[in-house]
Amino acid sequence: MISRKHLGFTLSIIAIPWLSMFFIGKHSIRRYSLAGIFIIIFEIINHLYGHQRKW
Repeated sequence: MISRKHLGFTLSIIAIPWLSMFFIGKHSIRRYSLAGIFIIIFEIINHLYGHQRKW
């Protein structure tokens, strides 16, 4: 079982980038969304390949 400190740290790592989207303009979100989608797809493929190779 994870400790409260670890859980709080993990949730803050997830929440802080999402909260920063309020300060970014709508134009910037649309501008970088394609690159973000590409990175997500690449990392999913990377994870699946690494899991298959037991890395």
